[in-house]
Amino acid sequence: MPNALWIWDVARLRQVALIVQQQAISSVHWSPSRGGSGGSSSMLAFATGGGHLYLWASDDSDGDGDDGFDASGSGSGGMCEAVEVPAAGFVVQQVRWSACGGALALMDRDKFLVSFVVEDEGEVEGNSGVVDGVYFDG
Repeated sequence: MPNALWIWDVARLRQVALIVQQQAISSVHWSPSRGGSGGSSSMLAFATGGGHLYLWASDDSDGDGDDGFDASGSGSGGMCEAVEVPAAGFVVQQVRWSACGGALALMDRDKFLVSFVVEDEGEVEGNSGVVDGVYFDG
């Protein structure tokens, strides 16, 4: 399995980001919606078979429809964040977005966790503001 995740803008034929992990990437899934709450950034969730969920979002903070790059091709390439799964011994082997793009299913071998993307850091007290989850032991 690969350790590098290459993200390309195929409309402009250029690389947007390169994410290199120490562990092999076991699952990658795009959010089915472009942004939420008026934003237009793309979000990608991926896992490496450990206790973290990784989220990458394109950099379109100004809402102009581009990915944060200027005409010369320079820019930030988005943001990647590691979110620790709040369940002891849970190994994220697969990730899947809900149809609306607001929730993620994280799957272990015999358990799953439903996580919700939180747009505003102040929405969930005591949380990092990125993902809030509900744990189910199958």
